[in-house]
Amino acid sequence: YNQFLDIALLKPKNPPRSPFKNIAILGDSNILELGQLVWAVGSPLGIPSTITKGRVINKNIIIPASPWMKIILSDVVINKGNSGGLLVNKYGEVIGMNVGVAGGDGSSEKEDSKKETQIIVMPSLNLTIATPVNSIKRVLPKLQAGVEAKPLIIGAGFMDSWKLSDQ
Repeated sequence: YNQFLDIALLKPKNPPRSPFKNIAILGDSNILELGQLVWAVGSPLGIPSTITKGRVINKNIIIPASPWMKIILSDVVINKGNSGGLLVNKYGEVIGMNVGVAGGDGSSEKEDSKKETQIIVMPSLNLTIATPVNSIKRVLPKLQAGVEAKPLIIGAGFMDSWKLSDQ
């Protein structure tokens, strides 16, 4: 398991027999094009074997809180249950793993003073976040060897710039 990518490699004890050598072909997330069609595969809201279509909005975005981690943004619609599902290209190659939605799902719950729950509908951004498959490929050998892949953590401190001028 890799806690930073939120990914685990599972090996079933008695896997079902399959005529297929490879179930999923891993593509190359570095060659994604803006506007390229992509599909999310998953089980949103518990509905199995669901596919939704969208386009790549941005690729290889570096997250400020984790400068070593990149993400893919798309407008493919996902909901609870799609997290961990595949993001594939038109050839059926895996180009990412769906992680979540930026901006919420268009609703939120709020409790009032009478302890009643109200549903508030808000506009949704419908931006899907996915981990690029090339990031996953980098940790697969360590996961296959049973080693947890951990990133290097560097500490830093902050000081007001006006205090630096006196020193």
